[in-house]
Amino acid sequence: CDGVDITPRIKELKLHCILFHNITYYAGGTIPWGSEVTADSVKPSCCDGLIEVLGFTTATLAALQMGGKGERLAQCSQVNVTTYKAIPMQVDGEPCLLAPSHISLTFHSKVPMLRREKKIACTPNLIRRNTRTDKRDSQVQSTSLIVHLPVIVVGRHDYDTYKDAIERLKDTAFEIGVISLESESDLDVARALIQKLLDDHPCLPYEPGKEWRFLDYVTNAEEGTFRVSRAQERVQSVSDICNPDECLLILDDAFPSITTRSAAIGSDLVFAPPVGAPQPQHTLMQRRISETLRIVLSSEAQETHL
Repeated sequence: CDGVDITPRIKELKLHCILFHNITYYAGGTIPWGSEVTADSVKPSCCDGLIEVLGFTTATLAALQMGGKGERLAQCSQVNVTTYKAIPMQVDGEPCLLAPSHISLTFHSKVPMLRREKKIACTPNLIRRNTRTDKRDSQVQSTSLIVHLPVIVVGRHDYDTYKDAIERLKDTAFEIGVISLESESDLDVARALIQKLLDDHPCLPYEPGKEWRFLDYVTNAEEGTFRVSRAQERVQSVSDICNPDECLLILDDAFPSITTRSAAIGSDLVFAPPVGAPQPQHTLMQRRISETLRIVLSSEAQETHL
């Protein structure tokens, strides 16, 4: 290990097997290296470029799943192993017999990886805050992606009618704006941004409230679209309920139904901002609503365009 011969120590300890790894957890969550930091060893990490070398006797190997620790042999960047007899082993699940060999282990390279946090519904807020604090203290660079996500709102009647057909449901929606946030942000973060959009919007066709709900159209896409309870907003992320490349869908009972008010949509829904209000940049959804009067016939399979 890094030029140091540890063969005599292996023979002295009468080890049953030797483990080489460069990760913290092994074999379903056990930590054979341990978390103690000494003068000549540090806590294992997949980013430090070091390989941990541990030895196990038959007793310590059996106790590994119960929290047992291995015998620390070395922590190095390069390992050379020389075998003098044939060793039975498996390669990709297939049995083989390894002839006497010279094996060299080195830390090859590392690349940024995307990691998705596991969402646990029963996790207390205090634990979640501590987790976020630990993440901020970590030296590993964050790989979260900032997405620009259009937010569209649908009415209750339209949702009840088209909740099993997401594309038809989107046709009855109105885009209220675009929010920018990390794709793994919790829904309560997205709620604050969306509520600000609703409060500051100059030309909404209805009076929005604060009792709107998120709609999940990706978890069980084959079964339809489902409402997300307010209690789940702290434990679910934006990417859990929507496609970040498309849009974020919300349900507001106050939003007028397009299917039930199609005859009066031209007079009831006013999309022009008040006089003196700044002119917002029109999005694709707003231009489509402004330029096309769309009547969605709930009893037909096709749409009628006027």
